[in-house]
Amino acid sequence: MRFSICLLALLLVSAPATAVTIDGRATGSAYAYEGGLTDSTASTFVRSHGAIRLQAADLGHRGLSLSTYLRGTTDLSEAADDDPAVRVYNLYLRYKDRYAEIRAGRQRVSAGVGYGTIDGARIDLKRYDVGLTLFGGAQIPVNGHGLGALSNAYLWGLRLRSNRLAGVKVAVSYADRERDPIQYGVAGRFSGFLGQPEAIRRQLIGAEASRRFGLHSLRARLDYDLQDETVRRGELSGRIGLSADVAVQAGWRHREPSVYRGSIFSVFPSQGYNEWSLRAHYRLSSDIALSAHAATLIYDDDSTQRLGLSASFGRHLTIGYRRYQGYAGGSDGLSGSLLYSLGRTLTLRGDLDLSSFERFEAEDSDGLVTAVAGLSWRLGRRSRAGCRRECPTADPKTAGCCVHHGSWRSWPPPWNRRGPPDRGSCPRRRPAAGMTDHSA
Repeated sequence: MRFSICLLALLLVSAPATAVTIDGRATGSAYAYEGGLTDSTASTFVRSHGAIRLQAADLGHRGLSLSTYLRGTTDLSEAADDDPAVRVYNLYLRYKDRYAEIRAGRQRVSAGVGYGTIDGARIDLKRYDVGLTLFGGAQIPVNGHGLGALSNAYLWGLRLRSNRLAGVKVAVSYADRERDPIQYGVAGRFSGFLGQPEAIRRQLIGAEASRRFGLHSLRARLDYDLQDETVRRGELSGRIGLSADVAVQAGWRHREPSVYRGSIFSVFPSQGYNEWSLRAHYRLSSDIALSAHAATLIYDDDSTQRLGLSASFGRHLTIGYRRYQGYAGGSDGLSGSLLYSLGRTLTLRGDLDLSSFERFEAEDSDGLVTAVAGLSWRLGRRSRAGCRRECPTADPKTAGCCVHHGSWRSWPPPWNRRGPPDRGSCPRRRPAAGMTDHSA
């Protein structure tokens, strides 16, 4: 954290004063909830979150900028062992021109089979509708604190894409990643393992293709693991637009679990699945839309079925029904969401969810009611505030555990180091009579 702040301050101070423009957003929130420690005692917790997103542009060059996103959290009522905790999600220096973009620092990578957060570099090259992405660096620590080390975990790879293959968008990618799991100082509670687990290395290659045919589209993807010699992910989906208001989509998906050793989930049995799905969308008018979807998931020795229906009425009311059955039991749910404007600055929000759960190999079922009421207040063009109360309970006649949540967001206008907020170098002129101002 100190290194991040020092690097940000150093770059801002050393850059020419006439060039730096700073833009950002600040977000804060707090929520309170009551947790039952035992059957007879309960305690109230108040958690607060704060986030800052900053971007400093024109650092001595038009294409040079610095971006960062920080988030902190703490408990205002009873601090935990790691409170307050501050995490740097990204902090990177970027250079961009017409054909290339270079990033150096902590950043999120998503390039085909290569994905994750690294302390490293990324290069994007583009020319004639052909793009190449190269990336590499150390994966960040599991707890998100400190700098990553190549000796503990690394990730590197590339992705090549093109839009010029007979109208088909194609891409191929490769990624090599490895992480040393944290050593067990005491025997695992479920696994009984003690010592240093073996490092897990994954070498993945992937291929993607998509094509649009007017209202229709087709998409396919395949990820293959060279180490395990297995297909980690496979997808094939197509969409048929019967008209501008009616569309049908069908798809198949295969996934294999990716659980690293040392995770609590690694001690439980896991298996891949194949999912077949069908979706339909119908827009009755500009304000009314209907949708339905059905899917079945096939495991090695079991299956699960999903069904969903929803209807939206403009931007203010949405209702839906869902049904799950098969592996691990079943559930039914009816939900509704309402947005109601109380004026130009106030918006009321309400959510209601009624659910029932049928446990595996049990004759009875449990019910759950969740109600949410919220209010959003627009303080100005660049700030928002809101509050929300959420109360889930297994019995509608009794009071359950309620969560109180408050938040605010603010994004000031771009700021230049040598003057007040930058509102533009030229004043807006009123268009002459008979002319239309298209700059708005």
